[in-house]
Amino acid sequence: MKKAGILMMFILVVALLVSCAQKGMEELTGSWQRLNGSDTITFSTDGKAQLVSSLANVSASYSIVKKGNLQLDLGILGNPTLKYSLTKDELSLTDPKGKEIKYLRVIKEETKVPAARQD
Repeated sequence: MKKAGILMMFILVVALLVSCAQKGMEELTGSWQRLNGSDTITFSTDGKAQLVSSLANVSASYSIVKKGNLQLDLGILGNPTLKYSLTKDELSLTDPKGKEIKYLRVIKEETKVPAARQD
């Protein structure tokens, strides 16, 4: 009975961690453009990221390793863990050396569908 209780507690903790990570991924979802620059980062809810600059176009994977920290998997370029903070439409990423870069959320204009004519 004691083992069953420990197993249930473990499952609850894992479920809590997964739900927190998923919430963080949902907050990051979308495209972000560097403040005072043209670089963009696009995050999707499936853990994929696309980094585009005038120098490179890089596909990556990402995960939320804990609240406020995300890890990028850049393949042979490494796996940096970045601190992030979000306010409504601003994303700040801070690298391990303390350099902060700010991004603004790219808001897509909604396509308006003309109202149906009533003759």
